[in-house]
Amino acid sequence: MDSSTLLLQLNQYQSKSGIEKIALAILHNEQDFKQLFTFIKKHKGKVAERSSWVIRTCGQIEPEFVKKHFKQIIQLLESEVNDPVLRNLSGIFIDHGIPESLEIRALNFAIKTLLDFKRAVAVHANALGMLNLLSSKHPELKQEIILITNGHPAASYASFKSRLFQAQKSMD
Repeated sequence: MDSSTLLLQLNQYQSKSGIEKIALAILHNEQDFKQLFTFIKKHKGKVAERSSWVIRTCGQIEPEFVKKHFKQIIQLLESEVNDPVLRNLSGIFIDHGIPESLEIRALNFAIKTLLDFKRAVAVHANALGMLNLLSSKHPELKQEIILITNGHPAASYASFKSRLFQAQKSMD
């Protein structure tokens, strides 16, 4: 699929079934898949959001294909300012785990994100989810999670409460 066709489809499809259709069409095509990363960097708004949604959907369909791109995903997380993109891309690590080689970068992203109170609740919940994953391998992080989340503005939202409960439960 050429980039203009992919861009057209990203603008056209707004539903989960449409995103799945795109994901299935580009799965295992490195050139098309990498184009999604370019779209996230170049386009803001709906094109970037849907590109990240396609990437996450590809991960749900074929995890090993997306795992090869974890380094690129963390690079986008470190630079991206769009909340829906952050939610989709951080969700990939929640879905598939954080490789040891990217743990420090994921930790930095998650802490920075939790301390940015302007972010959407879903982004905070995913950042907390990433910290939960990391704390299961590194128990010394559990106290840091408590300090960061104690009185967090998102603490009254169900998605955040759920992840916070998981973190507290794992600390017992």
